[in-house]
Amino acid sequence: MDHEVLAGPVAGNAHPERRPATVQDVLAVPRRVHERGVQLAEPAAVAAAPDGGFVVAWRGNGAGDSNGIFLRRFNASALALGPEIRVNAASSRVEKDPALSIDTDGRILVAWQFEGSNRSDIVARLYQANGSSNGPFTVTTDQEVNDRNPAITFLSNHGFVVSWAARLFGDARDVVFQEYSSA
Repeated sequence: MDHEVLAGPVAGNAHPERRPATVQDVLAVPRRVHERGVQLAEPAAVAAAPDGGFVVAWRGNGAGDSNGIFLRRFNASALALGPEIRVNAASSRVEKDPALSIDTDGRILVAWQFEGSNRSDIVARLYQANGSSNGPFTVTTDQEVNDRNPAITFLSNHGFVVSWAARLFGDARDVVFQEYSSA
């Protein structure tokens, strides 16, 4: 079954009596985030930009990769600011579970799980506010064969933290993190 990633709140409510008191009125009907029609597109992440816009990242089959991580920027009026961008390097491996953060300068950080041969790693990519990037980098440096579930955030000093689930200290799965400087 194909899935679509849609932008905007869901229009209508099949069960209005179940509507939480904190939900605001719907501003628009759902809209497709990606450009390629119906495609495999699942777990999405969204983050607010300092200019009132937002960014959506998702796993899907898009331009240049049949199972990659993509993102698209939107302005404060929910209009796309250019085409979708492939975040990961082209690969025949599965890339999934994106996490997303934007700092006060407009830098975008995306992290995801990369399933390689006999192991999975956490990979990330940092985009400067102007859209430039040095490419993806591997976050995990351990010998764990199944790192997963990344989470990320920027820090007030303009550095950032990536966290994930790993088995570093015995058989139990641990939640660990790696901190990065602003440089």
